[in-house]
Amino acid sequence: METATLQDEQLVADILESAFSGETMPNAINHLIGEGPGRHRRLQRLMRYLFLRGFYQGKVWLSPSRQACLLVEFPDQKPGLWPRLRLAWAKAGLALRVIGLRRVPQILRRQRRLRRLRPAAPHIYPLILGVRPEVRGRGEGLRLALAAMKAYRDIDIPIALETTTPENVRYYEAFGFKVTHRTEDLGYPLVCLCKNGA
Repeated sequence: METATLQDEQLVADILESAFSGETMPNAINHLIGEGPGRHRRLQRLMRYLFLRGFYQGKVWLSPSRQACLLVEFPDQKPGLWPRLRLAWAKAGLALRVIGLRRVPQILRRQRRLRRLRPAAPHIYPLILGVRPEVRGRGEGLRLALAAMKAYRDIDIPIALETTTPENVRYYEAFGFKVTHRTEDLGYPLVCLCKNGA
């Protein structure tokens, strides 16, 4: 497992875009980018924004083959001035070119509801895990997730995450995560899970 650099932004965005481009089930990504013309472009912009969030407010991990990535955010970590400005610019682009201005209030309400479902105390938040379709099923994502959990095992703060996939709930529970909330209030089914720190 290697830590991504800023030069890996396009690589990571491409991995994530390929991992989620064929996804049609109701989830946060599809809720944000919608359907129709320009979907690929909107998905690519969203993934570049997520890369910047992970890079400046956490860590971006790449598998040894560079075919899978995991973006982790530390919500309590405050980046410096330049990263904050870059994130603000990226967020503005997201609002204008991906979400659309008239949908921004709805998305902000959804984000506030999501934050209320996460621990109030400091925690680790895996933003997104993506594996290129051509290597899916070979354990790339699993090895990456296990390596990240090992890297954070001595940190005494919880890991909080969400999923819309029922199979993922069983997978996370097998690694010690507990379901904390289930909701369909966001326009799609969502399960929140948490694993206590060391």
